[in-house]
Amino acid sequence: MTLPSVLVADQSSKPFGSSLYISTHTIDFSPLIAQRLQNQTKQVEKGTRTKTTNSTTDSESEGSIRRQIFRKFHEIFKEDQARAPGTAVERKVRWDMGTTAGPGNAANAATAAAAVAKTAATSRAKLFKAAKVSHYTLLSGGDVSQLQKLAIGDFGIV
Repeated sequence: MTLPSVLVADQSSKPFGSSLYISTHTIDFSPLIAQRLQNQTKQVEKGTRTKTTNSTTDSESEGSIRRQIFRKFHEIFKEDQARAPGTAVERKVRWDMGTTAGPGNAANAATAAAAVAKTAATSRAKLFKAAKVSHYTLLSGGDVSQLQKLAIGDFGIV
């Protein structure tokens, strides 16, 4: 198989000389294009876009019923999601109030953790009292109470 010759301008190009730019308008690619079209497969012919306009019908642009249902579901879902409006003071109040434990395992875990912490604080208080440590009530709870809550950035030496 031989390819047809490419028709180029009569002037010789100077790729390393003064004229580095060769215009594509001076080269005639029509023999190569004709050869390509003659040898292309059906898949290539049908897989190439030939229209530039959007040819969707009205029913496709509106979307299917399923798509409309999903869109409405997501709108309702977004409305129900919790948002955090308000000032920093209001957000701090919500943060300090905490959240109630959910049903099931979360509630059981929260109850168990509170019970373990309370018994640990009681046993530490007894040990510190027996050792006659001053301010043993503060030490037994790690100096964390309802008046002085544990905050980000707090640290202690154990």
